Amino acid sequence: MTDWVRDRIEIDDLLVRYSTAIDTKDFDLLDEVFTPDADCDYEVVGAFRGDRAAFKAWLTEVMAMFEFHMHYVTNRTVELDGDAATAVSYLYNPCVLKDGDGQVLDEGGRYHDTLVRTPDGWRIAARREEPVWHKWPPGLRPH
Repeated sequence: MTDWVRDRIEIDDLLVRYSTAIDTKDFDLLDEVFTPDADCDYEVVGAFRGDRAAFKAWLTEVMAMFEFHMHYVTNRTVELDGDAATAVSYLYNPCVLKDGDGQVLDEGGRYHDTLVRTPDGWRIAARREEPVWHKWPPGLRPH
């Protein structure tokens, strides 16, 4: 297997690991996704920006409003450059609200990632979520 193929598989696994951490609410799994000093930029969709520890704390608070959610990360474009990479991937994220009579918050967008190879494998050093569309229940804005 070539290094390029190995790197792509590892990066794809990394992006899936993010979704798994969010959807299972296993936020400690994000330690295997982001560098400790990662710039997690969710300002446009959730009024949050901070490092990995702050992101985990924010998610614990925000995700409590949902009964169920699923993250789909698709259409990944990855540009490798040695021990660094950039990636853009599409996201679709339906979330069922707790005590909301089945109301669903839907959103779609893109993740823009800067990745680095670490001794523990590929990690996201910076992520910015770019919303493309959304459908929120009346009266709800997620920030």
